[in-house]
Amino acid sequence: MADAMAAVVVAAEFREELGRLDEAAVQVMLDAWRGVDARLVEEMERFAARLAGQELTPGQVLRMERYQALYAQVERELGPLEGVAAGTLEAGMRQAVGLGASQARYSLEALGLTGVFDRLPAAAVGNMVALARAGRPLAALLEPMYGLAAAGLLRELTNGLALGLGPREIARRMAADGLSDGLNHLLLVTRDQYNRAHRLAALETYRRSGVVTGYVRRCARQAGRTCVACIALDGQFYPLSEPFEEHAQGRCVPIPSVRDVNYDSLGAGRTWFEGLSEDEQIATMGRGRWEAWKDGRLTWDTMVRRTEHPTWGPSVTPAPIPRGR
Repeated sequence: MADAMAAVVVAAEFREELGRLDEAAVQVMLDAWRGVDARLVEEMERFAARLAGQELTPGQVLRMERYQALYAQVERELGPLEGVAAGTLEAGMRQAVGLGASQARYSLEALGLTGVFDRLPAAAVGNMVALARAGRPLAALLEPMYGLAAAGLLRELTNGLALGLGPREIARRMAADGLSDGLNHLLLVTRDQYNRAHRLAALETYRRSGVVTGYVRRCARQAGRTCVACIALDGQFYPLSEPFEEHAQGRCVPIPSVRDVNYDSLGAGRTWFEGLSEDEQIATMGRGRWEAWKDGRLTWDTMVRRTEHPTWGPSVTPAPIPRGR
């Protein structure tokens, strides 16, 4: 009898491939980002110098014409970055779809199903890419970059003034810690879109196979890096008709469920977690959640909060930590 761990091994190999694809995209965006903050920091320093000694609210800063001019310059600098990100994402998502479909085929072969599985047609690939971004144009996903960069600039400016920092230090923080909020959004969207495209392609390949009845959820199982909600759901079976519940940048994968395969060896995420050292458990859960779990205020059955996002559909996140007894 085939063992389901063979499919887990295949998934791990393709996860590494997806990781390399993601790293390449991140590097492209970081290269495009270099120089953006350098071109703006001098203007930020002059702006901060004019406000030295004052304590201002974000609203007061927003009403200043000079700030409006600074933000217009920020938008001009970020505009080309959005174009780079959109092109990189579109190409990378198609590669992620290919990896997802290949993972599904090799997983089924590893489980003893040696039949020929057709490649996803071009139309299906395009559909997977559209589904990964919830049918929205990439520009709509990338647009929040501008607002996040603006909010970050305001935060670091007003905080720096309140702390009495010098103009140069305020400008450095505005560029390094404020403006970069926009870059972080681009990187989050990239990782999320690649993961979604990869996962959707795998599920579609399973649906088209005619031999897969459902899937078993498998989390990354990396101490200190795995979402506790994903750990709680790891090992559960879902019919193919059910959408994959996931959160932003989620790394869980569907392991195909077919006849005459042993799934006992997969175990459950909660069992894996309970085998970790206490330090690893705390690093994974956070101390407050770990203490609530240890004293029974949180159980594995109450560890997950399900939400329905208007764009992304069903999502899972860790449930709030209950108040102490």
